[in-house]
Amino acid sequence: MRLGGLLKNNIMFKIPIILHCTKNYLQNSLNLIRSLNLYHNNLSFYLYTLNFRYESKIPNLNTIFIEDDNIKNDMSFVGNKNDVSNKNMFKSVFFKSKVVLHTIDNLELENAIYIDSDILQIGRAHV
Repeated sequence: MRLGGLLKNNIMFKIPIILHCTKNYLQNSLNLIRSLNLYHNNLSFYLYTLNFRYESKIPNLNTIFIEDDNIKNDMSFVGNKNDVSNKNMFKSVFFKSKVVLHTIDNLELENAIYIDSDILQIGRAHV
């Protein structure tokens, strides 16, 4: 499958990309969005901001404030990535299932792709 826009009635629709982050990962998310925009003009982004509000100046980025009082505004690894004492990191990582469910229930998108915010595209993807 190639990452490309959907064509309906000869109108190009953008592919929805879903991401989420805590405040300390915001820059990673924005870097990912900017890098994908360098190679693709057919994407629209929905960034869930966990426990903080952000207004974007990126035209194809929609931000969605979502909160969870059980997660601190810090999604970082401390020590070993398998350190089970770092429960906040696990809560943040597994919060993505709530984000996907919210996307299905509330955004009413016909399809979407979830991408982790801590990756960076370095070339044209043919997914």
